[in-house]
Amino acid sequence: MYRAVAFVVLLASGCLTAEEQRLRDACGGERPLRGYCTYGLGWADCEGTEDEPRLGCDDVSCRWFDGGCVPKGHRPSECPPDDSCCVEDAVGRLGPFSGERTGAGPDYLFAGLGTEPWTPEREQAQRTVTVTLAEVDGEVHDVVCSSEGTLHRDLCSCPELPEGYPDVRQFVGEDGESFWVWIAPSCVAERTAEFGMRVTRDSRGDPRAWVCMFPRPDESGSGAIETSPDPCANAGTPVCAESGELTFPAFPRTQADLDAMAFELSVTFDDGRTMELRF
Repeated sequence: MYRAVAFVVLLASGCLTAEEQRLRDACGGERPLRGYCTYGLGWADCEGTEDEPRLGCDDVSCRWFDGGCVPKGHRPSECPPDDSCCVEDAVGRLGPFSGERTGAGPDYLFAGLGTEPWTPEREQAQRTVTVTLAEVDGEVHDVVCSSEGTLHRDLCSCPELPEGYPDVRQFVGEDGESFWVWIAPSCVAERTAEFGMRVTRDSRGDPRAWVCMFPRPDESGSGAIETSPDPCANAGTPVCAESGELTFPAFPRTQADLDAMAFELSVTFDDGRTMELRF
């Protein structure tokens, strides 16, 4: 009986491919569900054990999974982190996966953040905006925006629309200790970049923030990102804050708190351009 049980165990373990075994090792066992992980700017941490991150995508988005543990529902790339576009198709186009494409996730990730890995440490280096908890004058969602330089000016103005206010999307993070804000021009012709802001709490409970502009390049000039057979060709680089101050009254605990809150931001980006924003 013992030998029969041992044979079944060996047979089951032999069914794993080398890649499946690597993922199990990186995750310390079964791959977790995505809700188990902590999420950041282009990265996620599922408590992996490897020294390097691994790119993984589901049908909607892609992230760099710290420690190499890619959760269930995500397809891990076969490319190493220092060569994330290592797969060449029959006509010479490069990408992170062989065979069938995995949604538009690589297009959005690479266009906004480039093809280099994003990690918690890399995100931490972007958090140079001072956060002040105080009341903000002005109505919620009454967007007042001014900036200089083409990339940044386009966020604040829509020439063909007299009241072309930017499109504001914001949501509380799954951990209840962070929130995100994304702002894009409401006019498609000017949508060459999006503004992103993430605010979290540090180990002492104090709020910290990063602010970046994310280019949205495409061949048509419309600014819209479409699924491309060659997502690596449109890779861009975010322009992040060098310094600045973000003011809001209190850390939101729920989506309702966030939706009812007004923000004020004054920031200088690392290319020297400035932006004043109230929303």
